[in-house]
Amino acid sequence: MAKIRSRWVGAVAIVALLVALGAGCGLENKRGVELGHLRDLARRVEGGGAECPLAIPARLLRPSTVDPETPVEPLRVGVPGAVGVVGDGLPTDESVTVTCRYRADDVSVTLAVAGVSEGHAIAVFGDRLAKRGDGATVLPFIDVNGELPVGRASALPGEPPAAFTRVSAATGDIALVLSVDRLDADARIPAVGEIERNAVDIAATLAD
Repeated sequence: MAKIRSRWVGAVAIVALLVALGAGCGLENKRGVELGHLRDLARRVEGGGAECPLAIPARLLRPSTVDPETPVEPLRVGVPGAVGVVGDGLPTDESVTVTCRYRADDVSVTLAVAGVSEGHAIAVFGDRLAKRGDGATVLPFIDVNGELPVGRASALPGEPPAAFTRVSAATGDIALVLSVDRLDADARIPAVGEIERNAVDIAATLAD
């Protein structure tokens, strides 16, 4: 009986060791946003849509500079409230972007999410970065932040204030940019530190 018990304990120990090694070698399932799911959401608003397909709590989109009871609504002035792109003009046919625009009183909030099957999602934002000011800052920003740890954010150079952060992804690489701009010249907009915090919280919400 003692020998049987000893063999059983030994077998359990070996299984436990294999599980631990498997986890260390990346054999466990990686949690996070599925790139395929993001593409499905983008297809809902390809060519433009009224509502954002991403489920984002209003509290993470509403700047502290507006009344906390202010509704956050889709902004449809000039362009659709949401636009999805799959493949077209992006690095690969598997690449995807979803851009959602909101209004909170006299400010606009833009959330852009990009996903790529290979490489870094930050590269998708190259044109957006170039339009924000000095084009010489684009490549250095992409180089520095391409592998920014999930849970951290980086302020984008230029105006309006915006933040970049990466999203935990099950496959490929997914990232987002959150920006806040004035709809009225006298509107108050938040400091970039607040936008960075909200960007990180939105990324965590997407990955849940």
